[in-house]
Amino acid sequence: MPSTITYMFIVFAIVLVAFGVLIKHYKCYWLISGYNLASKEEKAKYDIVPLGNLMAKLCFAMAAVFGVAAALAYFKVNAGILPAVLSVFIIVPYFVIKAQSYSPGGTSSTQSKIAIGLVIGVLIVSGILVGTLFTHGNKETQVIVSDNLIDIKGPYSSKYSIKGIENIELKDTIPEILSKSIGYDMGSSQKGDFNLKGIGGARLYVNNEKGPYIYIKKEGKYIIINLKDENKTRELYDSIKAASDKVK
Repeated sequence: MPSTITYMFIVFAIVLVAFGVLIKHYKCYWLISGYNLASKEEKAKYDIVPLGNLMAKLCFAMAAVFGVAAALAYFKVNAGILPAVLSVFIIVPYFVIKAQSYSPGGTSSTQSKIAIGLVIGVLIVSGILVGTLFTHGNKETQVIVSDNLIDIKGPYSSKYSIKGIENIELKDTIPEILSKSIGYDMGSSQKGDFNLKGIGGARLYVNNEKGPYIYIKKEGKYIIINLKDENKTRELYDSIKAASDKVK
């Protein structure tokens, strides 16, 4: 099943294509930011046809980027997703700067310079936030097991008492993810609270799309863990199982 992020990229791409078509072929220039808020007198000063064509090209270019990102997310090519998304932060400033030449006063006006500076500033901050989120979300989960505690560090960290574990199993697969309550879901990394087919709500710490997966049942709910290295996942299972057996 495609991840939430895949669907999100697809929706972005479809919306952007629709905007591009509306601007280019149906002259919906009211969709262009800045122009839509200008007075009638100010609108008359815009070179609106070439501006509209340029903005339509921007929409199509961004739609292509999100389409590529959706394909990468679907096929779990995680290494390519972030560069694809960050390319938006190069494309948008280029088009914004170029668009100023069709606005009143051109690129030399103070208003245009301020607009360009604000757009580039917002994009830089957004790029940093996206990069931080992606890096943090894909950080491998660290699990420390003691005689009475499972200490999970990393995204959506938590601590679980060994006492009260109802069952622990090692399985090759996990059920289909139906929805996400809160968490990170991109490529082969799923961390947070999800709704899984057949077992309902579960806390996932999935770092690898391939098994095995450790199933821990506690208080009627599941905690499912796997690490990037299959052997380390099996070693972790043995550690948790041994600690659980001591408590029983």
